[in-house]
Amino acid sequence: IGEGKGLHAELMSKFKDFCALSDEEKAKATSSKVYRSERGVPMWHCGLEPGSMREAFRVPTGMKDIGSWPSDDFRDAWLNCTEYLQSLCDKCLSITLDKPIPRPEGKDDD
Repeated sequence: IGEGKGLHAELMSKFKDFCALSDEEKAKATSSKVYRSERGVPMWHCGLEPGSMREAFRVPTGMKDIGSWPSDDFRDAWLNCTEYLQSLCDKCLSITLDKPIPRPEGKDDD
């Protein structure tokens, strides 16, 4: 779990760096694709999601290349953290099912 805390701290550090950028710089890290939430609210598919109450950076977890990362460091921190969490979930599932859970063969197989 300590490794996960460290990866999360690194990711949050990169996110804080991103949030400190100007609005113009942050807007460069927003996709052009919009979808409607379960309540019919239009939302960005990925990237910066500004709001009056909070800012978020939306990334569908299984996506490795969203095309609008704030920086290579942010992308690397995100990927490291999500790969750790996937591994942790696989281990928990293996314990629960009492059998090994193999990783997907293709590196982009989500």
